[in-house]
Amino acid sequence: MAQVLEFDPIADVPPADTPPHRRIRQASKALAILFGVIFVGYCLFAAALISAFLVPYAGDHLTIGPKGMMLYLGPQSPAAAVASPAGYVAVASLPLLQRLAHVAVSPLVALPGLMIFWNLHRLFRLYGQGVVFSEANARLIKHIGLWLVANALQPLVTTSVLAAVHMRIDHNWFHGDTIPKIVLGGVVYVIGMVMAVGHELEQEQEQFV
Repeated sequence: MAQVLEFDPIADVPPADTPPHRRIRQASKALAILFGVIFVGYCLFAAALISAFLVPYAGDHLTIGPKGMMLYLGPQSPAAAVASPAGYVAVASLPLLQRLAHVAVSPLVALPGLMIFWNLHRLFRLYGQGVVFSEANARLIKHIGLWLVANALQPLVTTSVLAAVHMRIDHNWFHGDTIPKIVLGGVVYVIGMVMAVGHELEQEQEQFV
């Protein structure tokens, strides 16, 4: 004789609220705030640099040369304190057209770093809410990987654009961390892909429970 067993419906399992999970969420919330503050600070710093090119102040505290930009924060100008490296000139002394050319490519310079910190802020905000393995997490991780690669390739793009219009001063398009950034970006992107596939498999299993 066959027996029919009756099971209670499976109740929704609430998120884990153990001390380790609470500590993880608290640490994630702190990191979300930190990355948000860094993002705002990065925006303000980028805006200050752009304004220095648009409306150059009197002095030579901000210089640009073959290896990038140098900012001198001392009470005296760098020319008065120590001789500037060869090939470096004050931003204030650049012709208007050359300064405008650098302003035009400034979004390409600032955007990768801004987007890395913004996506990190959003990712850890999800972790702080207890959302760990979701489509949104995987998407943000993949975005971080792509922006890391973009950040590594950005100097090559910007110097090529400025060279095309004969306005290039900074010739430093390849940095020591270029290859590690590209590799790290690729690894982070693949981790995001793995998380996305894992989320899809989890959803498929839930449909057959």
